[in-house]
Amino acid sequence: MNAHKKRQSAANATKVARPQLPASQRSNAMSRRDHVFLWVAPVIAVQWLLLVVIDPDAGSGLAETLSIGFFLGTMLGQATLAAAWAPLGPGPLVWRLPLSLIWLALLALGLTLNLGLHRGPPGDFVILMGLCLLGQWVLLQFPLWGLALGYGIHLRHAADALQSDQRQRQFGIRQLIIVTAIVGVTLGLGRMLVARFATQIDLVNRETPIFIFLGVAAVVLTLPLMLAMLMRRFMLRGLAVAILLIVIVTACELPLLKLFHGGPGPKTADFVSINVFTSLIMLMVLGVIRWCGYSLTTTSHL
Repeated sequence: MNAHKKRQSAANATKVARPQLPASQRSNAMSRRDHVFLWVAPVIAVQWLLLVVIDPDAGSGLAETLSIGFFLGTMLGQATLAAAWAPLGPGPLVWRLPLSLIWLALLALGLTLNLGLHRGPPGDFVILMGLCLLGQWVLLQFPLWGLALGYGIHLRHAADALQSDQRQRQFGIRQLIIVTAIVGVTLGLGRMLVARFATQIDLVNRETPIFIFLGVAAVVLTLPLMLAMLMRRFMLRGLAVAILLIVIVTACELPLLKLFHGGPGPKTADFVSINVFTSLIMLMVLGVIRWCGYSLTTTSHL
């Protein structure tokens, strides 16, 4: 009898010790968690519709630079978000992985509709851009799955994090700096390799190097930005680190592209426009996700 009461008291003490949100906040948090897709979907849909209707070749000068920036920035930014959804969540993997690829296919469909509506470049442009987006998606799977499987990093709602095991930790500024440093080292090694083997690169389509470059640059630029925006604490510091990396990489993009592509291509203003719109497109979606109470947590030290 006494033993039973002791066990019951210990169980009650455990329940009391477990951190809980107030009832009103818990109800509101649960609502935002359950409806995150209802909030995010319209934002993505509006971006996709603008991708279809805006003519990237409209006007000249600043108007053309901005339209190209929005056109490519929307596709590159959403491709990163689609790639991150598969390993990081939220939602069950069994349907978020195929939906991630469907999202990518919808971007290719939007591109096709845009070119048909505005009589844009020939069909090989769609193929090259589609391969660029697919390559970006595939490249991002390596670091993202490495973080998800190796360190237990995933997107988690605040209400779940409070009630989870104490081993759950927040993805913080230290982890972001480590990831950013790895990205920087990778970028430096890539620059040296390109400089060494640029003369041996012989591609049939003269535009192919540009698309390869855009896809790889998008991986380097968007990964730290996305991780920084999903940090629960020190988000502004993380964004400062990510934006600093974007500025540095943007300044290096044109000289790096010229190492293996000497023909006509994007100018510095085009790279600035593309990177600005890519960042804005991502921050809009990630901001809604943060507002719904989601952030990155990890189960291991990094």
